Amino acid sequence: MLLALLVLLWTQAGIASRSLLVVSDRGNHTHRIITDYLGEHLNGPAKESADIRIDYLDMRSAQEGIPAELAPDLILTVGTNAAARVNGQTKDVPVLNVFLPHAAFRQLSEASGHQAAAIVLDQPLKRQLAVAHALLPDAQRAGMLRGSLALHESGAPAADAVAFGLNLNIYRIEDDNPAAAIQQLLNTSDVVIAIFDPEVYKPATAKWLLYLAFQQQRPIVGFSYALLKAGAVAAVFSTPEQIAEHAEDVVAEWLRSGNLPSGTQFPRYYHIGLNGPVAKRLGIVTPSESDLQRRVQDLLGELP
Repeated sequence: MLLALLVLLWTQAGIASRSLLVVSDRGNHTHRIITDYLGEHLNGPAKESADIRIDYLDMRSAQEGIPAELAPDLILTVGTNAAARVNGQTKDVPVLNVFLPHAAFRQLSEASGHQAAAIVLDQPLKRQLAVAHALLPDAQRAGMLRGSLALHESGAPAADAVAFGLNLNIYRIEDDNPAAAIQQLLNTSDVVIAIFDPEVYKPATAKWLLYLAFQQQRPIVGFSYALLKAGAVAAVFSTPEQIAEHAEDVVAEWLRSGNLPSGTQFPRYYHIGLNGPVAKRLGIVTPSESDLQRRVQDLLGELP
């Protein structure tokens, strides 16, 4: 009977044992927030310690190759640089890249031919459109700037906008004359939707857009905390903790079901921030951030 119990315990331990390798910039404070969250929530006091073994590797060491003794069952990278260093090294080990822009993930995937999964930083356009509609229900015209490389990625943004009563116009910005596209955008928009596009939101371009939009009373719904503080009336973004929580969900599901992460996922958890002083100057009456978030979630839930 004792022998049978020992065999059972040994078998269960063998089944439960999984290895996760987290590759990040260990000197980056934001990355540490994510890795510490994962360590606490995946292998903390409330978890079965045999569920998973978590190893950590600085991305600089990862560039020289994944140490054979780690033998991970799943690799999770944090940030673009860590993803780039691991990219293509381990074709037999699934990889989950988190906390990087979708454009960066796409370029890495195309370069290596290795199909990793990702939780990207970009927000779904529908979230920002819902914020615009919730804050400005009378707005009819929305405008967006895109770079030449990203125009083909937009999917069906005009159709998304119609669901919120908005007519969306997209303007291509030219490096040699960004002011022309910005002015055309402001002349034909009641609200500007600023989505992540590194071709567009360079410091100088962002500065001019924010300045001219404020001067011409055109509210901006942005994609980051930095843009919110710089002058957008509202922004949709995910904090490092929220990205980490989403990553925990994916890894936990892998542990439970054995299903490997796949595809590109937008952040499951997000925050909507408001810039009160800008809203007041633009004459926009705003609810609390929590009320706005509930309204946006209701609007998104009503979509087919």
